Amino acid sequence: MYDRIERRGGLSLPNGFPIDIKLIENVPKSEAGTPAMGGGMGSPGNLRGFINIYLPVIAASSAGISPGTPEQIINHELVHVAQNIRLEQKLMKWPLWLTEGMASYVGETNGYLALMKGVEPVGLDKSDKEMGAAFNHPYGRGLLFFNAVESRFGTSGVKNLIHQLVNEKKEYRKAVESTTGMTWKSFVEAERTWSQNLLQGKPLPATQKPAATPKHDLQEALQNITFPPKEKLTELGKENVHYREIIREIDDLKRWSAAMSAIQERTGLSTPPMKIKVDFSPEKSVRNGVGGYSGGAGQVIFYLQPLSEFRKIPNAVNNRAIEFVLTHELTHVYLQYTYPAFKDPFWLSEGICEYAAQSLPNVLIQPTPLPSIDSQLPAAVAYGRGRLFLEYLSATSGGEKVKEFIRQVGGGASYEKLSAEIAGKSWKEIVRQEQEWSNAVVLKERSKYPGIQSGYGAR
Repeated sequence: MYDRIERRGGLSLPNGFPIDIKLIENVPKSEAGTPAMGGGMGSPGNLRGFINIYLPVIAASSAGISPGTPEQIINHELVHVAQNIRLEQKLMKWPLWLTEGMASYVGETNGYLALMKGVEPVGLDKSDKEMGAAFNHPYGRGLLFFNAVESRFGTSGVKNLIHQLVNEKKEYRKAVESTTGMTWKSFVEAERTWSQNLLQGKPLPATQKPAATPKHDLQEALQNITFPPKEKLTELGKENVHYREIIREIDDLKRWSAAMSAIQERTGLSTPPMKIKVDFSPEKSVRNGVGGYSGGAGQVIFYLQPLSEFRKIPNAVNNRAIEFVLTHELTHVYLQYTYPAFKDPFWLSEGICEYAAQSLPNVLIQPTPLPSIDSQLPAAVAYGRGRLFLEYLSATSGGEKVKEFIRQVGGGASYEKLSAEIAGKSWKEIVRQEQEWSNAVVLKERSKYPGIQSGYGAR
């Protein structure tokens, strides 16, 4: 059943996510005043899901007099679980037609459209309260909305919209504008006309290409980056000339703009404006930096001592160290912001960041022959191996497939299964071929930089 919500809506639940299912004999009224099918929700903190199934509804569905089959009803409730664990309290800000329409579309409880027959669909620019008794049925009205998006922008357009709503937590009107390339007002008018034509059996417009997801305004994003006070930076710079040079380079917003563009282009991750606090530490560390997102803000810390080691051996690779590290750590910020439940292997999360940064040091220091991606990888090896794996997917299936891979894995999909689907091969075969391909790439890259023995990767 998880396959259905992933295939239809790009939604997924974390691997091994527990769901408690309760069977109930009595059928309560839904918020719309009609008999409810069931109830699905997830607990805060992504701990477990809960689904109530009302037995009379299941019995009715088996007899063909319910909005969907038993499987479709359960899928409908699984969507609510996915909505809850991703959005928690933010879900309460959605209009009811959007919450239930998404569940009805992805779960394919299409029987709700029957409730709309002979009814004039109300415009979606009104609140639930304003719609009142004229609201028809939120399940059917929302289902019309998602069908309209699919009709005009394809299934990929719907997935893009759901991704922005659930994973990026974007305000729903802005998500619609981003997906369709239309203003909210224009889309509401077009959607209502489409829905009227559907209910009246009139011809419908042909499918259009989904609008390209626009890149966020980098200028606005850059304005939210804060650095330590100048006094602190001056004091740190006095300790070491290399520290001073590193701080000056990182303090250049052009570098941050270039990093954001690279992240968008390589991974498909959005870089929405958010508070990002930048700091510097003179402490000795095995890491060059740390990036993450928590408490409503991003944070990136740069460790000056290990970064200064790059300066001691100037060469074509080490001279780009700041570029590699900054982009790598900033990717962690947006990865954690977009996919807070992402818990896949260490090599994959670090590999995504290395892939975004196109970092060379951790590729050049790979042991050859390379260890299998399916083996226990030491931390020092995992960074470069993760990047090489994604480069292999890009070389064999295309960069857009890598973006889709990151999106679905970030949402909880199995990376082994997804890799097999993308490559059209078994996971075992992918592991073998990727190892051979990546081994050749490492040897080729080393030949470009003879004499470089860098042990300072972008960690």
